[in-house]
Amino acid sequence: MRAKWIEDRLQRLNCEEGGRARNVTQLRLARRGEVTEEMREYTRPVNRSPEQLRSSGFLLGPPRLQSPSRAAKALKLRGYVRIILAQEREELTIDNPLQYAGRIIEHERLKELDIQVRLVPAEELEGQEPPDPKRTLTVQYVKGGERMESLNIHDAWMKPIRSRPRPATTKTGDAVTSFLILGEGLNQDCQLVLKVFPTIEDAKVPIEIDALPLP
Repeated sequence: MRAKWIEDRLQRLNCEEGGRARNVTQLRLARRGEVTEEMREYTRPVNRSPEQLRSSGFLLGPPRLQSPSRAAKALKLRGYVRIILAQEREELTIDNPLQYAGRIIEHERLKELDIQVRLVPAEELEGQEPPDPKRTLTVQYVKGGERMESLNIHDAWMKPIRSRPRPATTKTGDAVTSFLILGEGLNQDCQLVLKVFPTIEDAKVPIEIDALPLP
């Protein structure tokens, strides 16, 4: 029952090695200072259905490990996987999101759920030239990002506006998500539709692997 319950409710996860990955020659592959608090707390959506999880599970890999020594035959890993479990969803609509450029989106339900989504202005993004604000919408999940399932952009008639998300970075080093608008440009009539999880369970599953074979 526990396995089925997780398969039905698994929404987001984080694989965090905590600076304790070594190969069998005792070469440290991730230093403690390289694993930031943001990396520890960040979760990414699991884009697999419950049926897919039941049949094949999901593959985890520790991030940002240095190349192992040629003499190594296996890895030793210690850490945990952070899993966000959720079932119910709510859909929230934000009218004219462009008005919140440089600010936290104001919405009573987001405030109740302790979710903070900020619209990042183009001039704050890292790069040689700021992107066209009518062709790019950049968001930062300041707080409660683990409660977010999806974000979609619509026009005044609630017709989806095609967009392509990509990771980006601000000039201060914050990780954000930029949505490149593929169709008609944004205007004051556009709307954001956020799908959020009102109730979640945050679990940490320990990882203790003494001999993970290397290829």
